[in-house]
Amino acid sequence: MQPYPWIIVTNMVLPIFERVAQQVRFGNFYIYAANIALPALNGDGLLIDVDDGFVTTITTSALAGRGAHNIADVTHICISTSQVSVHTSLLNATPVFLALDHQGAWFVLGTDLVITAVALQTLSGHPLPLLPGAGVVRGSASSVEGIQRFEHATSLSLYVEQERWRTSIIRHPDTLLVPKFHQEVLTDPTVAGEAQLNALTCAITESITGFSRSAVFVSGGVDSGLVAAIASNSSIPLTAYTIGTPWGNEFEHATELADALKVPLIKITLSEEELLAALPETIRALGHAEPEVVDIALTFTAFFRGRYAQESLILTGYGSDLINSGMSTGGKAPENIDKQVIDVIHQTRYSSEFSTVVARAYGYTLIHPFWDLRVMEVALRTSGKAKIAGGREKGHLRTIASTLLPQVVAWRSKTAIHHGNGLAIGLGNKIENSTGRKVNKASFYRSLLAELIDAACIDPFLSVVPLEMYERAVSTALRVDVSSSIK
Repeated sequence: MQPYPWIIVTNMVLPIFERVAQQVRFGNFYIYAANIALPALNGDGLLIDVDDGFVTTITTSALAGRGAHNIADVTHICISTSQVSVHTSLLNATPVFLALDHQGAWFVLGTDLVITAVALQTLSGHPLPLLPGAGVVRGSASSVEGIQRFEHATSLSLYVEQERWRTSIIRHPDTLLVPKFHQEVLTDPTVAGEAQLNALTCAITESITGFSRSAVFVSGGVDSGLVAAIASNSSIPLTAYTIGTPWGNEFEHATELADALKVPLIKITLSEEELLAALPETIRALGHAEPEVVDIALTFTAFFRGRYAQESLILTGYGSDLINSGMSTGGKAPENIDKQVIDVIHQTRYSSEFSTVVARAYGYTLIHPFWDLRVMEVALRTSGKAKIAGGREKGHLRTIASTLLPQVVAWRSKTAIHHGNGLAIGLGNKIENSTGRKVNKASFYRSLLAELIDAACIDPFLSVVPLEMYERAVSTALRVDVSSSIK
């Protein structure tokens, strides 16, 4: 598997990580890092942009040149000689984990659940069980017992007081999902659609700055179609990619979209072996075993592993359903859509599905323009009534998209990526064929996460063979009736 960038910060020496390329003693802390270039620290501190895929690590003295960090925009870790602070963004896309000794003797701060589990087991001296379910959990629990996941819009400081490590926590106001009574509510579908189009255009224009060419994932629907239409009007060349599997594809619809925009389209059919090989990496990056999220992220992971795109910047239409319809289809009642939108946005703060760590590991910059705060804020100011237009969900977006896309594309029925390419059902059938029994997919994915942690605790630097991880999970399913362990 591709080694992910990760950082461990602790107050203890961890011999199990002594082979790591980057390790620094700084004040009271030991910093271990993989695939991250840590700068030399000479009395200064260190700031790590977590949401930027760990590409940027800068000393705190250089912050003046960058401007102030806004808690809403980026998750970052600050390390000084005597204190470590973590500040999480409103969206909390890339997780940060913490394990703290009850007696205050030690702590472990990490950016990768598997590696954090290795550090915790080393210090605690006992195996770490997964929590029941090990799916998306709202709150501070992670999938591993004893390890917390930082919640959104939180500042936490670790410091020594009376020879014990203590924490100070501040929860910042939720300025995204709290109703903005001082802002105008958009009730007209056309006005709301234009406002979101403008915000989306700004997000895409800003994203492509500095790149010589870009790419976009397309399915032939309104969301990816709108992103493709905007990007095709930019000053740099655009290539569209559509991804299929042995179990299905949306090539016909994607071709219709690409032809209308006069954008070159590349059709990729991921093999069964590629998808199975990408499964452990996907689960590790997410840090949980929620099937719906894993299946969606799996397509992206397999694509990046295959390095199919020559372009380093990849755009998607992912996230539009969450902010514009709350995942509802067919024209549900406006008040329900308002509630669903808020609920699903909040859910993603614990799912890690918008993290860019996997893309960064393979040298790609992955951008989800609909998940830009400016676009989200417009969607949240749009009334549920405006989102129902023409008897369809996302009516405001479809209305404005009709000015840029063919009508058939703008008003095409929604199909989730893992259903459109047949992955959700096809992979489930593959797992059942491998095990010879009806298997609960969540249980199977949970077994894969457990295998990853067990292997890393033996040797965190051992190059794991993904298909061997899959076979181990199959063996577990054959030994235990996993279909009854998690519902």
